[in-house]
Amino acid sequence: MDRRTVVSAETVWTFSAPGAYVLEAAAAVLSSCLFGVALVARLALRTRKPLLRKTARLWGASAFSGVLVLAASAASMPLDLRFALAVIRGERDPATIDRIGLWNVGFARRSPGGMRFTVEGAGSLSYSGFAYQADGLPPPQGVDSFRYWRRGWYIWTGGTS
Repeated sequence: MDRRTVVSAETVWTFSAPGAYVLEAAAAVLSSCLFGVALVARLALRTRKPLLRKTARLWGASAFSGVLVLAASAASMPLDLRFALAVIRGERDPATIDRIGLWNVGFARRSPGGMRFTVEGAGSLSYSGFAYQADGLPPPQGVDSFRYWRRGWYIWTGGTS
């Protein structure tokens, strides 16, 4: 598999969870930096003109794909897509939920008029996940904070178990 594809996929995956995957984010930044240094070194070492044009096209394609991936991540497109694929159906006991859509669930629980769940591995020093509340802001517990996401869903950080 092409290195550009691997770095791009790693970056998109990193930003597809609320609060991002912290260790994966560090690896994506490191990979991107190393890949950029390798491309610059290749460009600097090429002296023949036909090879220089090929390397310049490679550099341009790599820069374009990198900018495209970063723009998509900044616009939260990976999180939007992954959220759209997460479907919760029926009345399920929160204690039995280990996966919602493409996310592994740290824990899930019902709250009056809604539910909330954490995404395993997301966030840095606190929980990070989603909360649903049909009639407004979910009731906070401890140091919870909520950011409106869409249609009654909130990105939930700092939750307590």
